Amino acid sequence: MKVDNVEFIWTSGRKCNFDGCDRADLRPILINGWFWSGSGVKMFPTNRRFAGTWSSTGGGGRPQPDNREPQDNSGFGEDEACVAILNNFYQDGVAWHDVACSHKKPFVC
Repeated sequence: MKVDNVEFIWTSGRKCNFDGCDRADLRPILINGWFWSGSGVKMFPTNRRFAGTWSSTGGGGRPQPDNREPQDNSGFGEDEACVAILNNFYQDGVAWHDVACSHKKPFVC
C-alpha cells in the first residue's frame, strides 16, 4: 500500500451487527463481535492490540474501532461495521479502521 500509494482498501473484516449476533460470546460487540466474513473466523478482541492491526486513532481521535459515524453528527449516521485498511489517512501508518460499509473502496481477495 505504501509503495503504490494506495489510500485504502476493504478487508473481509465485519462486525456482527445483524440477527444472530446476540450471543454472549460476542458481547460487547465493539470488542468481541468482529469476524472475517470470508471464513467466519472470529477476530481477536479489539482491546488486545498488536502492531499492524487496529489504529490508535481515527476521525474522532479515538482508538479503533470506535463506531464514530453514528455519533459524530456528520449526517451519515451509519454503523461502522466493516474493516478497512487505511494508508496513513490519520497519520497513523497502515492500520485497520472500522468504517461504514457503504463507503466505496477497492478490496483485496
